[in-house]
Amino acid sequence: MKKKKRKSNLLKNILIIALGLIIINIIYSFLVFEIVGFDMHLNVENRIGFNVTTGLNVTKSLEFGTSYAGGGSSKEIFIENIDYEKTKVIVKTYGDLKEWAVVSDNNFIMKQGDIKKLKVEVNIPSDAEHKEYYGKIKIIFMRF
Repeated sequence: MKKKKRKSNLLKNILIIALGLIIINIIYSFLVFEIVGFDMHLNVENRIGFNVTTGLNVTKSLEFGTSYAGGGSSKEIFIENIDYEKTKVIVKTYGDLKEWAVVSDNNFIMKQGDIKKLKVEVNIPSDAEHKEYYGKIKIIFMRF
């Protein structure tokens, strides 16, 4: 009897969790109307190397070049709200560079026609290993 009751409770809990995830997914897909992602790359060595990016860069990649442990690098991203009266912008970082990347502004509102410059700085810890580091930055545009 106890086994049947436990199994029944377990199935109910799984059903409730699955239903909750479905509802969250529906709400999220309604609120989020665009996600733009950029790869990030940084090389840590005993030297500084520059990666000059021109206006013709269409790779959607933030190349921070080569720097030394304890150093850093930065890049700028320009975003524009063309289509929506108001949009909320959330910026998230992932991967090896998640803890090192600092974005100048996050969780803000843009009105239609607004252009915003975001500065992405990577601050390398002094004890960082000499190797290549990768990450991703996602800019999420939500209905407001």
